[in-house]
Amino acid sequence: MRWLWIALLVGACGSGSSTIDSSGGGDDDAPNIDATAAPTRLVAYIVGGADIAWYDVDKSTGALTAISSTPGWRTGANFLAFHGNYLYAVASGNRAGAYSIDPSTASLTFINDV
Repeated sequence: MRWLWIALLVGACGSGSSTIDSSGGGDDDAPNIDATAAPTRLVAYIVGGADIAWYDVDKSTGALTAISSTPGWRTGANFLAFHGNYLYAVASGNRAGAYSIDPSTASLTFINDV
């Protein structure tokens, strides 16, 4: 029997006010998000097999609408995480790939892997 692993991550795009943290000691690439503001857009990132796909999430029903996908840097990523405008995909062998997230389109651009 063959198993398909699917990792799902839901993030907010275009949420609240976003400013760059320049207070010293903070992560200069991570935006400060106003947690009290309602997100204007929810996006689900799903990996299973060779691609990472992203979907708009209907805030009232939870329904997913396909936006696009990109080939994953490695087949079989089983964990997704994000920080600021970056998405990280972890695969077997303790490898992690990093993608930048375009805040207006939610599209991914592969950066590198370690």
